[in-house]
Amino acid sequence: MEYLTLCRRYLAAINARSLPAVLSLFATPDTVVRSPLYGQMTVDAYYRILFADTRRSIIRIRHVFKALTDTPSIALHFNYTWIMKNGRTVEFDGVDVFELTDDHSKFTRLTIIYDSAQAGLKPGYTGQQNQLDVEHDQSRGFNFELDFH
Repeated sequence: MEYLTLCRRYLAAINARSLPAVLSLFATPDTVVRSPLYGQMTVDAYYRILFADTRRSIIRIRHVFKALTDTPSIALHFNYTWIMKNGRTVEFDGVDVFELTDDHSKFTRLTIIYDSAQAGLKPGYTGQQNQLDVEHDQSRGFNFELDFH
């Protein structure tokens, strides 16, 4: 599979807030995700927490980079507007670095890079509702702006 197609499928799965669709893009549900905010965890745990903590997201892809190394990988430079479940909005630039299977059909690792302090976020956030004063809200939605032309 072509790596940009995989990235498009990833963003569509996030947009649909579909955990099964997101997980289908990773080699296993135990694939490692490293995040400045949540720390290191499995892809399954990471997206369960992220979806629960999010009312709405807007990701604007700025650049797409392909690795020059032997390890197949791609990096997406993005601007992220995150409307948390408690209504707080933060905006920051970041990079998602995806390592891929040799045939580019699945992600084998995700490293998320951004300055959590600059974004006003506390590293080590665990998804506990009291950490963000989260209120019950069913209006979560995602909107991604993506153009690979």
